[in-house]
Amino acid sequence: MATGVELPEIDAQRCVHTRAETAGCAQCVAACPRAAWVLDEQQLALDTVRCDGCGLCTAHCPQGALRHPAVRPQRYAGRETLLISCDRVTCGHAWELPCVHALGLREIGWLYRAGLRRLVLYTGHCAACPRDDPDGVLQRVARLNRVLAGRARPPLAVTQSQADGTRRVANGGGCSGAPQSHGRRGFLRSVLALSVPDTDDRSTREAPGRFLPPVRRGQPALFVPRIDPLRCSGCDACVRLCPQAAIAVSEQRDAYLLDADACSGCGLCVDICDRDAVSVEQDAVFDQPRVALQGARCRSCGVDFHRPEGNRADVMLCPVCTQVDHRRHLFQVL
Repeated sequence: MATGVELPEIDAQRCVHTRAETAGCAQCVAACPRAAWVLDEQQLALDTVRCDGCGLCTAHCPQGALRHPAVRPQRYAGRETLLISCDRVTCGHAWELPCVHALGLREIGWLYRAGLRRLVLYTGHCAACPRDDPDGVLQRVARLNRVLAGRARPPLAVTQSQADGTRRVANGGGCSGAPQSHGRRGFLRSVLALSVPDTDDRSTREAPGRFLPPVRRGQPALFVPRIDPLRCSGCDACVRLCPQAAIAVSEQRDAYLLDADACSGCGLCVDICDRDAVSVEQDAVFDQPRVALQGARCRSCGVDFHRPEGNRADVMLCPVCTQVDHRRHLFQVL
């Protein structure tokens, strides 16, 4: 590990791999430009020698199980404009991150809810940097803005100015260690964020959709969970294991309730469903807020159960007995 490198903080209890052995999430592994994360059948581990503290893994973790010490958006609450720089450039007036792509959907959504309407990025030449992320902060803001447009809310403007003079988004401004004019000073004062107590932990706990105006049926969402009623057996595994309660059973137990804004996109529900009945789609229209259930009593074991209406499976057998023939040892030749 290089001197001065800040490693990601790990909350193992939030990682989907602690909830189910069948979890397939490997976003931290895929995001790391230095191959510092190792995932195998035995463990998910960080090679601290390889890690350079860029923070990309924390931005990609859907569950907020990884957190970079520098990414604390709570310090910048209430600002309409925020200037962020990376560690490849010098900009004493900015919130400096190891990489601007360490700012994830969750943090961007939190800042938007806290009042942010313009994000100014000042970076090195990203295309030549091994940390450049094709799914980075610009793409995350674009995703957020598509959802906001579908919910009739104002967008988050973003500008990226690079140290070589190029701009990836128009209408931006650069940065320097010292302001050069009164107008410049005024601009920098407007983007300088004042510190506030770092007490709100929701920016690393809630799904990013929770920081947006509540979704209604027919509106877009960052992540949209769906259940195929013709495939679903009603076993409730997705309900029990969803870490965000994005899939729940109604109090009357007559329907599955789906909450797109609560979905973090971790995919655990998809991984554990043995019927391939659950799916999660990014940037889609929320069109299935509930799935009606019909109740019955299993004719084999006598337990009460439920299954989606219209399911073609035997409505008199519970999910367990549908797969297990309890009578197979009833008659034997000794």
